[in-house]
Amino acid sequence: MAASALTQIPGIGPHTAALLEAAGYETVASIAGADVEALASVRGFAVARAAQVIEAAAGLAEPTPPKAETPKEVAPVSSEAGEKKTPRKVKRANRKRRKELKKRRKELLGLLSDAADKLTKAKAKKKRKKLKALIVDLEAKLSKTERKLAKLD
Repeated sequence: MAASALTQIPGIGPHTAALLEAAGYETVASIAGADVEALASVRGFAVARAAQVIEAAAGLAEPTPPKAETPKEVAPVSSEAGEKKTPRKVKRANRKRRKELKKRRKELLGLLSDAADKLTKAKAKKKRKKLKALIVDLEAKLSKTERKLAKLD
């Protein structure tokens, strides 16, 4: 059996790579773009480990080439239905998406704050472990939301 590219990710050995490939994750980039909950559903992965592996994979994934400057006059973009999207429609859609992402970021920050407060008050080791995993998951989601917002700006 040939060595998997997934073994480049810290903490992923041949056995785990085989499990990930069986679950449909065949490249480092596919793991870097994976959702924490989806990766946590793979045997041997908890939410905390999934978040760590995604973060490590994102560090190894090929950097995206820099975006070319967009011209002032943007050509209409075709949508799936065949209608042309004018620059005004694109701007409107981007504004709407930015608003949704900012709302999501605010929700995640609130959830993160609540989880951190609960963690400081939790006494049971099991409860603290679950809260730490939740915090890692929320931080990963927040990071993903921040990246999407940055792309729109």
